Order: sequence, then structure tokens, then C-alpha cells
Amino acid sequence: MARLSIIFILIALLTACSSDKTENSTGTTEPAQQTTSEGQSATPSLERAALTEHEMKIQYPQVTNLGDAKREKTINSLIKNEARKAISYYAANETTMDIDYTVKQMNDKVLSIQYTGYANSKGAAHPNNIYFTTNVDLTTGMKMLLKDNVKLDDSFVKLLHQAKYVPFDPSLDLSKEAANELTNWSDAELLTYMKQADDIGIGNVLNVFSYWTDDALGISISVPRALGDHVEFEISKADLAGKFIGAAAQ
Repeated sequence: MARLSIIFILIALLTACSSDKTENSTGTTEPAQQTTSEGQSATPSLERAALTEHEMKIQYPQVTNLGDAKREKTINSLIKNEARKAISYYAANETTMDIDYTVKQMNDKVLSIQYTGYANSKGAAHPNNIYFTTNVDLTTGMKMLLKDNVKLDDSFVKLLHQAKYVPFDPSLDLSKEAANELTNWSDAELLTYMKQADDIGIGNVLNVFSYWTDDALGISISVPRALGDHVEFEISKADLAGKFIGAAAQ
């Protein structure tokens, strides 16, 4: 009997150690916190990387310490492929390009990357200001498009007309000119352009790109060179209440 008691105790101990969940103070169970291979808690961070082809250069981030090696690889491949896609797209008309990035938002669900820089065409008198974004759902490793996160309808276009102008150069104030640019298209046309947002290519007719911050949704559209080639507007998340359909609502 003593031997049987010892066996039962050992089985109970092994069963408890093999559990991959932790119990909280309320008695319910939650998934155990993600850890690195060294047993430390995973805290996602970013490292700078660069892609150069001929005289076309883009710097972009890569996620590290996500706690899920497969998803981390998927996300990093997505980001790098978007950078390569930008080089391929702009290389058709440009001879040199230099692009850097800014992280507009990073939390446990969303990574929003803004790319800005310049490109020179052979024989052109002035460089072109380049702008595009990449938004990633960190929980799935998938690219997020504007239409994936916000219900795009007539009320959204109304919010766009009321949005705050955000100059990409602090010394540049083109708020009136930027607002006037939006009146060049009907609401139906703007809605169509918004549904094309965040794709690098000819299918994105107005070169609409979106980004996310903790408090707002940013929208960038292409404009004439005299206005800087692109302008940005921000719509507060409070104003978007009831229109969220994706991860960026967090």
C-alpha cells in the first residue's frame, strides 16, 4: 500500500507540472504567458533592416522577441515583401530612391509603419516625395487594409471631409489647400478610392494609405507636386466609434 501511495503522488505531481495553463485568483484558467527559449517573458521589439537594389533603398523594421517564432517569421516576411514591392513599383519611373520609416503605433495587436522619403526621376528638376504605409495584425501575421478595419460608407467620407490636416513638415501648413483637394472628387469617387487603400500598385488610383495611432486613424492621399505630392488627415477614434470592424479598434 505504501508503494501504491507513492506512485499516485508521483503521477499527481507529473500531471500538475505538465499543465500549460495558470490559474488566476478567481479560479478560472488563462493561457500561460509566452516565454522565450531562455524562459523569460517575451517582450516584442523592433530591429532596423534595409533593402537596397541598385540605387533604390528602403529601411524597414523587423519584429523580434514576439514569443511565437512561426508568426514572427510570417510578419517579418510580410514587411520585407512590402518594402520590395515598393521598390519594384517605383523603379519603373525612378532612378534613385531613399525611404525611411516611422512606427506610428505598436501594441500587442497592431503594428503601423509609415514610410517617407524621396525618389528622383532621370532628368527631373525636383525629387518626388514618396509616402506609403504597412499595417500588420500582430495576432494573425496578416496585412491590414483600411477596409478590413473600418466600415467604409457615406458617413466615413463625411468624417474624412471633417478630418484634421496633419503636415508632414512642421513648417508646412497647407490645411486649406489639402481640404480643397478633397472637393476635386465626388463622395462616391472618394469612397471608391478609400476601398483601394493600402495597396502599392496601379490599383490604388489615388495612392491612398492609412496608418494608426493610439488615438486616431490617419489617411494619406496623393496631391500635385506643388502641395508636396501627398497630404495626411487624421480622424479621431472617438469619431469612428461604431465603425470599427478589425484589430485596429484596440
